[in-house]
Amino acid sequence: VSSSCAVHSDMIVWAKEDSDESVASQLWGTVFTVPQISVIFDNITDSQKKILKSYLDFWNEHRETLTSENISATAMANGYSEVSCINNGEKITLCASTTIFSMEEGVSEGYAINISGKDSIVLKLKKGAYVYEIFGLYGEKIGETQTATDVLIDIDVPYGGMVKVKKI
Repeated sequence: VSSSCAVHSDMIVWAKEDSDESVASQLWGTVFTVPQISVIFDNITDSQKKILKSYLDFWNEHRETLTSENISATAMANGYSEVSCINNGEKITLCASTTIFSMEEGVSEGYAINISGKDSIVLKLKKGAYVYEIFGLYGEKIGETQTATDVLIDIDVPYGGMVKVKKI
């Protein structure tokens, strides 16, 4: 329990020789904490800068949910296969080994971040209509916005990428 103190972890650091996927994995693995990044900006690659910018933009845009108290985790003994946070109708899930993303009752917008090592995520939707968008490792939108009415949908989401789901 942290009381009124902010929870911090060790700072994130990597080398320019690290793969883009490794950088994304490190960053996304800390998405539910306060970012503490310790790299020399001139010593990382342009693609790593894109990943960092995408991560920080996402974190800043969703910080209210990411730092809320409504956090849950599964399979803690196995390194947390999934961590989720829900706040004000928004759900954000880090899929570390689990690849199923559920939209609960009361959630109107959701994000599933894929660092599972698999190339797809299954959306488990409540009855109704949804739209979803897929984003790649660098935060770029992949393809067109898709409509979903099926309860279960298996979609391609690259490592380090995410899917955004919105109830319509």
